[in-house]
Amino acid sequence: MQQSDITNATNKIASANTSTVKQEIEQSWKRSLQPVPVTFLAGTPQVSSSVQAGTAASNVTVTSETSYSMLGVNATDLKTLVDSNVNSRIDKGKQVILSDGVSSAQFAEANPGTATSATVR
Repeated sequence: MQQSDITNATNKIASANTSTVKQEIEQSWKRSLQPVPVTFLAGTPQVSSSVQAGTAASNVTVTSETSYSMLGVNATDLKTLVDSNVNSRIDKGKQVILSDGVSSAQFAEANPGTATSATVR
C-alpha cells in the first residue's frame, strides 16, 4: 500500500456530502434550541489506516473521525429579542404582533464564524 492510496481514501471521505449530518443536528435541537445553520462547520478529519504506507496488504481499512459544530440560540431568548425590538417600533394602541416568526427564522452569517462564536443577521 502506498501513501497515495491513503490520501485518495481520505479525500473521498472528506468530500462526502455533509448535508445529512447538518440536518441531523438541526432536527435534534428543534425541541430546545433554534439551530443557526449558517454556522455549521466540519472539523479537520482525523484519519487512521489499518496498514502503514509502504506495507503490502490485500485489504486496507481507512477510518476518518470528524467533529461537526453548529451554533444554536434558545428559542425563548430569540422570541424575547424579536418581541422587544418590534414592540419598540409599533404603536401598541393600533398594532399587535400576530406572529413573531421565530419558528421560521432564517439567519445569514455576517462574518465567518468559529465553532464557538459567530455574528449573524
